[in-house]
Amino acid sequence: MQQQGRDRYVDLDQRILELSKSLEEKAAAPVSADSAAGAGGQQAPKPTRDYRAPEPEERQTYQSIIELIREKKDYDTAISRLYEFVDQYPEGDLTVNAYYWLGEVYLVKPQLEQAKQAFTIVATRYSDHRKAPDAVYKLGVTLDRLGENEEALRRMRSVVSDYPNSGAAELAQKFIDEKKG
Repeated sequence: MQQQGRDRYVDLDQRILELSKSLEEKAAAPVSADSAAGAGGQQAPKPTRDYRAPEPEERQTYQSIIELIREKKDYDTAISRLYEFVDQYPEGDLTVNAYYWLGEVYLVKPQLEQAKQAFTIVATRYSDHRKAPDAVYKLGVTLDRLGENEEALRRMRSVVSDYPNSGAAELAQKFIDEKKG
């Protein structure tokens, strides 16, 4: 049973790595002004979707994982459980949160490449989710720690422009201001 869990963990980790590389390539691709702008030169609105509300069992599982992170600080078990959660509930509202928390845990460990992957998934695949501003901000923090300073600043600027009314936008602006000073 434990070996099967590890195998699923490794398989899911590999799929996330491949997905994040694909998403990074798409995000890095230049976008023409015509395709990026709608009428009047304004940016086209982001598509929104309805995320499936979690069932009670799903919510309980998620809460137990968050407890592992916040209270017990058992990060290795939490990582394994987060991957299992994403595998078991691939399209739920809490799935996006699970990817975000993977990024947070990897940032604390610090396993920065894995944090970058997890935050990239939220930032690109779920850009209309409530966790997206925080994920883009944390992606910028991660990139800065990796020494990718220009890309970090670009991400921070995107938080400010794409999510101007979020708490993450305030943090991103502080980050930008500190880098200027």
